[in-house]
Amino acid sequence: MKMYNVIFLFFLQSLVSCQKAPEKILISDSKIIYQSEDGGKTWRDVGLGLSDGMGLNCIIATQDEIFLGSEHGVIRSNSKAVNPTWDKDMFITDPIYSFIPGKFGPYAHSAHNGLYQKISSTGIWIPKYLNLNDKYIFSVLELPNGAILLACNKGIFKSVDDGKTWNQVYNDENVYTMSLSNDVIIAGCSSGLIRSIDKGEHWTQVLTDDRGTSTTKVIEGRFFAISLRSNEWKDKMAYAGKLANKLRYSDDLGLTWKRMDEHLLPVELNVSIATQSSTGQVINDIIQMGDVLVCCVGNVIYRSTDKGQSWQAVLTGSKENRRFEFVKSGSKIYAMSVNSGC
Repeated sequence: MKMYNVIFLFFLQSLVSCQKAPEKILISDSKIIYQSEDGGKTWRDVGLGLSDGMGLNCIIATQDEIFLGSEHGVIRSNSKAVNPTWDKDMFITDPIYSFIPGKFGPYAHSAHNGLYQKISSTGIWIPKYLNLNDKYIFSVLELPNGAILLACNKGIFKSVDDGKTWNQVYNDENVYTMSLSNDVIIAGCSSGLIRSIDKGEHWTQVLTDDRGTSTTKVIEGRFFAISLRSNEWKDKMAYAGKLANKLRYSDDLGLTWKRMDEHLLPVELNVSIATQSSTGQVINDIIQMGDVLVCCVGNVIYRSTDKGQSWQAVLTGSKENRRFEFVKSGSKIYAMSVNSGC
């Protein structure tokens, strides 16, 4: 009997020793990239090994990976890791200024060499659409029927043969962003918002009140739009104590647009008489996790649990001339601090 007890205890100890101990959470103080696993309520710095000297410009996430665009190429990490480690991608050395989602892998935009696309399940990035390299591409939209729309400084171009040939379908101005929901496309441009219901062949203006629009998104079936800030001095003076741009949403597939920024209280206004500049607080990005909205105003992250009727500040960045960009990966939200620009 004693022998059986000894054997059982040995088996139990072996079983316990084989169980992997939880990975210890490492402390980072990079103040560059943060992660939230509770809908933006709390945030943890996960930028260990990153620094401002890397010149980080943008972020995108897939289900398994996070990519950062820098002045020296792409930096990547596993989004499922408890403590992300950041590795330089060897395929791209160009400065990367924006990422764009794609069906078969994300796009990376380099001002020097145009678009790259990552080949799914590999670490390889390949040049794309070299026949449009004379255009500054802001956004790519892949339609369900296989057509491709490119938004650029010359309007919108469309291809139905995987980029071999292109037809210009909108040519009035800069087009910065495009989003698709229920066969309706909304695009943000220099004059506001335009809309297409025929796969990008024809466009109608739906909003001009806010001047240009820099960001469009689809969140839980609704279109969201963030307007550009005017850089004219007379407009900047009017921003004193106010938001410098607008956040709108649409419940009717982009036909009409409502304000959502009226309860987003700006933080302290920064006025510099010496440099003759005045800046109101700028709405930079918005994302949703479950029923929670998370929004960046200036260098502050706000959170709303009542569809934007009220907001709570949950994280303040360490530097004033910075803003946050958001991405989601599974149940995690990532917020990366980037330069606010001019």
